[in-house]
Amino acid sequence: RRLSQKHVRVAVTGGPGEVELAGQVCRFSGEAAINLAGRTSFGELAALLARSDLALGPDSGPLNLAVATGTPTVHLFGPADPVLFGPWGDPARHIVLQSNWSCIPCGRFDWPDLPAHGCVRDISVEQVTSAALRLLGLDS
Repeated sequence: RRLSQKHVRVAVTGGPGEVELAGQVCRFSGEAAINLAGRTSFGELAALLARSDLALGPDSGPLNLAVATGTPTVHLFGPADPVLFGPWGDPARHIVLQSNWSCIPCGRFDWPDLPAHGCVRDISVEQVTSAALRLLGLDS
């Protein structure tokens, strides 16, 4: 919602099993985002990312694909170590965000509900918005 208020067009991607979750994100955005979850092949996702001005989300395969296509990224890291898992490339084009938890990176990938891992939830909306706007050149 905050990005769309800056006239940024937002698309939410995901696999076929994430259509409803992506729909919730789009509804929370005030319907400012378009839901593409389950609607793109791997090649189409790569093409979409290559044409995007920014990709953001939790550290994942699609974000690594965005880096590979040359798209600036904002990565939300929790238990994973960005030194081991990237993003690799120009740090002026790829921002890693983590909470201030002292146990980061714990490497606990067996957390019962990994998306709800507390350290990821503690990355603030302000941090994400600020990083995204900076990479988009809209931070003034």
